[in-house]
Amino acid sequence: MSDSPVILVRVVNTRAAIAGSPEYSTLWRAIDHQAATWRRTETINRFIHPLPRNATSPRSPLTKSLEHFQAAGRPMLANPMVYGTSIPFAMPLLERWGGRPSGPEWDDWLDVAARVDTGHRRTVAWLRSRLPGYPLLPAPQLAPGSSLTTPELSGRLGWMPGELAAGLAAGGPPQVDAVLRLTRSQSAEFDLAAWGVAEGLRGSAPWVRLASAADGLDRMSREQLLAARRTIRDRLAPAVLARTPMSMLDCAELRATVMEQEVQRLDGAAREYADAFDGAERLVEEAGSEVFGQLVAYSSPHTVGPPRDLDLGTAESGAVAFTLDHFDHLVEPSSLVWVDDELLVDAVRIVGVNLSTDNIDTHMRITARTLEGTGGAWRPSTEQSAALAE
Repeated sequence: MSDSPVILVRVVNTRAAIAGSPEYSTLWRAIDHQAATWRRTETINRFIHPLPRNATSPRSPLTKSLEHFQAAGRPMLANPMVYGTSIPFAMPLLERWGGRPSGPEWDDWLDVAARVDTGHRRTVAWLRSRLPGYPLLPAPQLAPGSSLTTPELSGRLGWMPGELAAGLAAGGPPQVDAVLRLTRSQSAEFDLAAWGVAEGLRGSAPWVRLASAADGLDRMSREQLLAARRTIRDRLAPAVLARTPMSMLDCAELRATVMEQEVQRLDGAAREYADAFDGAERLVEEAGSEVFGQLVAYSSPHTVGPPRDLDLGTAESGAVAFTLDHFDHLVEPSSLVWVDDELLVDAVRIVGVNLSTDNIDTHMRITARTLEGTGGAWRPSTEQSAALAE
């Protein structure tokens, strides 16, 4: 199963396109501002300081434990913002690496991670409340037991129980200030940053498509969507899954497969709605959680390369692959990087890493997806660069 959701963007393969894709540039600027806002708080700094990519030598026992978790728990530990949930799930894996961590330092950090996780999920839930048609969303993907609703790890950022009935549309993300222990001024900054992201999402192509698809539903297509939801619910009922013992990853794969199969059976306006919902939902996860989490945890992308054997996929897929013969920075799945090549003006998000060695050197083959519009949103302009150099 993939360790990251599909990015709904295309490859930008010319430097002249750096100012293009204004709807995505607006979103990425908002995500970057939101991440910077979170990084200015004491709670977030307590959370990110011991992370292996941030820690300095010598490694603390806490950082060493987190290194073990990251090595044992990929892909379930790809997103730092949900460590408060994913690390407890991964605890049994650590037994293979010398036992479970313990002690006051570990317990304190895990408490902070849980608060960050809760604050983040409440923020994402609030962003989802901006989806066109919320809370009356007939999407089959929201069936009980699906990848988006199961309480188990599934490779997706699940919708919290009761989320559709929570009335989240008013105000800003609820109770984030309490769980993250924000000051009054910080709470106001968090709300403003969240509204900026919501506006960026509202102007995106997947959002516009979902609004149009929702308008196109009639009674028959709604019934078709709800019938698909019931089928997914029945196929993934706990009693059904219990008949065949499966690992957590196999179960996650089954949930994704069943969801995809039932969506594929739809047609007409119902199929268009299900596909449009998937696009908008994945954009929330990608931008508002995965990319946001990398920026919060590790700040701006670093530069890798120059690459060789650059392979740009189709414009629709957004895929890119390249080889690095020299690498000064840790490159791992979910990392955000700039690639030192004029054909890649946007940042990319690492999907896979394959190491190979010859008699002399180690080479790294990278697969990634572009984040369309980040070049214009995150890179300083020529004027800004000149000012910084003076």
